[in-house]
Amino acid sequence: MTLAITNHGNGTGGGVSPDTAAYTTSGSNDIVFLAYNNEPSSAVTPVTISSIVDSNGNTWARRTVGTSIMTNGGGLNTYNSTELWWASVPVSGSGSLTINRSGTTDDSSWVWWAISGFTNFGLPFDNGAGAPATQLQNGTGSAVPGAGIPINTLGSDVMVFSILGSPDVMDSTTIPSSMTKIDGIANHGGVNDSTTVVTVASYAGPQTGLIFDWNGGGALSTFAIIVDAVNAAGSSIPPSAFGTVIA
Repeated sequence: MTLAITNHGNGTGGGVSPDTAAYTTSGSNDIVFLAYNNEPSSAVTPVTISSIVDSNGNTWARRTVGTSIMTNGGGLNTYNSTELWWASVPVSGSGSLTINRSGTTDDSSWVWWAISGFTNFGLPFDNGAGAPATQLQNGTGSAVPGAGIPINTLGSDVMVFSILGSPDVMDSTTIPSSMTKIDGIANHGGVNDSTTVVTVASYAGPQTGLIFDWNGGGALSTFAIIVDAVNAAGSSIPPSAFGTVIA
């Protein structure tokens, strides 16, 4: 395996846009990923990231976003948006991210992580079927996150991520047994909460029907789970072909 997680961290924010996050890379040609969750309490529409500005001039792109909805008392909606963004970072060092949102939010939280070992620096994602996959829980009650949607991988040096975002308290969330926690954080600063947890599993060959079960972490009022995979050799599909998926 050549892929390795070299750095990671987390942060919290909220209120008026933007949020500010910091990241660090240890080597040249790392790729940095950002998992971001926010809940704008009783906003009439979801709040999502509109752009990310990097102090080092690196270009950030959204890979996918999933938005789930919980109806509060009085008919007000709480939107839980969980997003995955990424950037190629050619030079080691530290940087600052200005995370511009489409509106004001109650709470936000995020996890970032840097990976080295890519031979295809600009196209990191695996071409296997199903990724990125998104599982959403909507409604007025609660549910235990389950196994989610299966994905396949094609590469011989692959990392698969499972990202869980929720406006519930999840400090001791039980992660899938086949994965390792990269990082996680809960923000208790507003009306509700914002929690982001990122886990990873590595594989030395192609995989079929990978499913990561969060069952055991307790019932949550609403949540979004994103599963995605990167491949050391990258893919033949340019980033623009992945597009933005609004669930």
